[in-house]
Amino acid sequence: KDVIISSYNLSVYPEVLILDSVGNMLYKGKIDNRAHETGIVKSVVTKEYLKTAITEISNGTNNYIKRTQSVGCFIETEN
Repeated sequence: KDVIISSYNLSVYPEVLILDSVGNMLYKGKIDNRAHETGIVKSVVTKEYLKTAITEISNGTNNYIKRTQSVGCFIETEN
């Protein structure tokens, strides 16, 4: 667990990754834009970052946001 956290510089929960078959990072960040600041959430999601990335990758296209800044609780590691 700590190896993955440090290898991909994960810092908060929830933070998602999409990796290719050899471990290259294709997407890192938020699921959507519901939480745009700690403690502040939108009532309506208007951007689905993860869903869009999955769709674009599945279609073989590269037209998606590769990184978003995740909002959540800090990940504590033993290192």
